[in-house]
Amino acid sequence: MGVKTGRTGAILPLPPGAAHIIAAVSTASGQRNPPVQSPVSSADERSRAAKARASLTVLFESMRPDLLRFAQWLSRDRSIAEDIVQEALLRAWRSRDALKDPAAARAWLLTIVRREHARLYERKRLELVSLDDALDIPDHAAAGREDRRG
Repeated sequence: MGVKTGRTGAILPLPPGAAHIIAAVSTASGQRNPPVQSPVSSADERSRAAKARASLTVLFESMRPDLLRFAQWLSRDRSIAEDIVQEALLRAWRSRDALKDPAAARAWLLTIVRREHARLYERKRLELVSLDDALDIPDHAAAGREDRRG
């Protein structure tokens, strides 16, 4: 193998049949790592972030009636639809960085509502009762009929 001499691009000659390994070295900064950005955000960055949050809030609130109508169509119940939309908007807010194109916000939010509706029924599990236990439970309707006959 070649031996690096310390000068940029200088490699000592190799014996015949040996492979040359050439590494690119950035001479612009003399460092391998990119320059570190300041961990403190500037006032400009904070104001841009605040404007972006405000515009998203306005967008979400303008879409709320459509989302509620869609959720009510899915669930057939107004109160469940309101819960679904609330959870969907909370999920959307938490993952707001995933929305790259504001023009796609409607489809993105409707998909979140649809998935939140599906999650609602994934979590809702009915209590299972064994058949043996079900047979031991007295049938109140049958007992009421016997009382009326007697």
